This record gives sequence, structure tokens and C-alpha cells, in this order.
Amino acid sequence: DLTDEVLANISFLELDGLVVIGGDDTLSYAAVLSAKGVPIWGIPKTMDNDVPGTDYCIGFQTAISRAAEFITRMRSTAGSHSETVLCRMFGRDAGFTALEAAIVSWADRLLIPEVPADIDTLAKLVVKDRRNPNNYSIVILSEGANLIGLPVPEVGPPDAYGHRHKANIAEFLAEQLSARLPGVRFLPVDLTYFLRSGEPDAYDKHMPIFYANLVMSFVEQGMHGVMAAHRNGEFISTDIPDKSFSARRVDPADYHSTRYRPRFEHISGPYRPQE
Repeated sequence: DLTDEVLANISFLELDGLVVIGGDDTLSYAAVLSAKGVPIWGIPKTMDNDVPGTDYCIGFQTAISRAAEFITRMRSTAGSHSETVLCRMFGRDAGFTALEAAIVSWADRLLIPEVPADIDTLAKLVVKDRRNPNNYSIVILSEGANLIGLPVPEVGPPDAYGHRHKANIAEFLAEQLSARLPGVRFLPVDLTYFLRSGEPDAYDKHMPIFYANLVMSFVEQGMHGVMAAHRNGEFISTDIPDKSFSARRVDPADYHSTRYRPRFEHISGPYRPQE
């Protein structure tokens, strides 16, 4: 624990406070510093979009746009070689990124942490999905996909927050499916780091500007120990999520269990039926 050293450096640099930008791990440490008396303002930023207390994290929209482009490009490769492509995406605890990418890229199947998946059922669906002129299909996978009876192995030492890396779910699943479908060619593709690099899209340039201005309004009001957030269409202040907060997760009730179509009666917003 380097907290004492961090506090000493903040004092040495004569900082009035810190604006901390990041995901749940980064912000949970920001909450530690806030509890120690450091003026802290949080801004949510993670392509996983799973920071509790906000509906949007910087980077999410860019990740979806980029994933849709890459997955669409993979169709020509998959079709020309009659392959089933297994696309791995970030999402250890939450499947927002994989879910939205699957919707906008018209993928055939999706595996996310929130919905347990049976690999034998998946194998049968892959055979069904490949019944097209080019004999191919696309499967999108969160890195933390929940395979019933087949936990994905964890590898390497834990990081600073106690998390160990999961083995590549696309490669792991390709091996498992190949054993069940020896006549099918599987192509595991890792999209993770491609999606979090490069130029942000227009929305991910817009949101940081609004979050930054919201933080400045907190500073002017003398308010600290809060996070800028966007919830139910409004920009608000909320608590900085500490370790006691669970990651925001996809609610399977919001979506049809066998399709990507949302259940609009469960989702608030402009599409909610009028009462």
C-alpha cells in the first residue's frame, strides 16, 4: 500500500486536489484518497461502461464503433474460408461492450458474464448459424463469458487490485468447440486492445468536455468527494464508487433471451410505452 507515499507527494507538489479519471479500480482508490482528506473529483472512463452510478463511461461509444467496423471486416475472411469467427472483447464482469457490439454488427451469437452459456447448446447453434451460402458465422465473447461447467482459467500474477488475467476466451472456446465439431474451422480473434486505442469518435469527444465542465462547476461550488455522471439523460454528481460498490452489469431482463432485441418495456427512456 503506497497511500502514505501518494499523500506525501500530493503535499510536496502543493496540489489543491486531484481529478481522477478511470474505471472502477482507479476510482475505488480515488475514494481512498478522498477518505484521507484529499479533495477528489472523479470522471468515469472505461470501455466496459460498468462504473456504478453512471450510465456512460468515456470510451464506450468509441469501442462499439470500432468493434462494429472490425467485425464487419472479418465477415469477408470468415466467408471466404468458411470459418466461425470467435471475437474476444473486454468485459471481465460486465457484458455491455460485447452486447452492443453484437447488436450493431449483426453477430450470430453472444456470450457475456451475466448470462450462463452451455457449450453443447452453443455448438448446436453454431452448426445452425453456418447454414448460409458461405458456411460461416460470427460469435462475440466477453472476456469474462460465463460457460456452465467450464470456468475459463486464470493466468499470471494478480494485478495491483488483486485481479488475475483470464486466459483468452476465444482460444479456449475454439479448442472446446473444435473437440465437439471437428469438421468446423474456428478463428479466434482478439479485439481487446484494438478497441481502446486511436482517435475517439465524436461522442467520446463530446462527453469528456461535458464531464470536465461539470467537475469545474463542482470546484466552483466547493464540492468534492464526488464523481461526474450521466444518468437518466441528466448530468449529475454522485458518490465516488469505493470497493463496496459492485460493478454495473447488464440486466438480462432488459433483453430477449435468445435475440439481441431489447425489451423496451424494461428499459426507461424515450422508447418507454406511455402509461
